Amino acid sequence: MANTLYFAAYPSAASTPTWARGDIGTNAGFSGTPTMYGTKADAPATGTDYEPTITWTGSLTPGTPYKLVALWDDGANSSAVFVGEVFDTYHLIHLSSPTTAEIGATTARGRVTATEYA
Repeated sequence: MANTLYFAAYPSAASTPTWARGDIGTNAGFSGTPTMYGTKADAPATGTDYEPTITWTGSLTPGTPYKLVALWDDGANSSAVFVGEVFDTYHLIHLSSPTTAEIGATTARGRVTATEYA
């Protein structure tokens, strides 16, 4: 049977979702309303280090905390739903020229991409 990885991103405050093979056509089988979801067919067997390239459905909002969930399935058996650590998406800031931006933080890290417009 083909091994498939199922992924979804949820707002960080959302409860851990459930997954059902019979619901694969909806949100890749995950319950609730994930912000994004995707699958990767032909995944290796469980216990293998693997970095998949995934095509996602949906998009994330900058500056919002999310968590990723994943599940491995071979068409007959599936793993438990794994939940990753909460992460924040980056903010994209466009600055008019010439402008200098200074961002300070004591406990947070961030990245600023500045695009100069003529």
